[in-house]
Order: sequence, then structure tokens, then C-alpha cells
Amino acid sequence: MNIAYDRNRNALRVGAHVMENGTDNFMVIKATNDENLAREQVRSAKCVICEGEPNAYAPQDLILLGH
Repeated sequence: MNIAYDRNRNALRVGAHVMENGTDNFMVIKATNDENLAREQVRSAKCVICEGEPNAYAPQDLILLGH
């Protein structure tokens, strides 16, 4: 399992509160689907699943607010 990092290089974990960059969309991370990705691909791949959101997000598009 790789570690996903937000745009400010903070580690993202399940249960962390995040905000989508450039929006007022606040979310809680439910899962990170990065099993089949190389370490270099995780940052830009849409692999972060948030509660109540139908879309996956790339870690570089998120800002960590707290765990």
C-alpha cells in the first residue's frame, strides 16, 4: 500500500477531513484505492474515495484539514 499525499505533501489517511482545492467542498476520506498503482502514479491518479461522493479524487487536488 502506498501513501497518498495532498497538494501540500501531508499524508492522507482514512477518516481524514479534506477540502477539494478551489472549492468549498469538504469531505471525509473513506478509502484509498492505490493497490495497482506505482508509487509515482498515486499523487495524480483519481484513487481517493470520500464519503457521500460519487467521484474519486486525485490526492494532489485535496487539502488536508485534519485527522
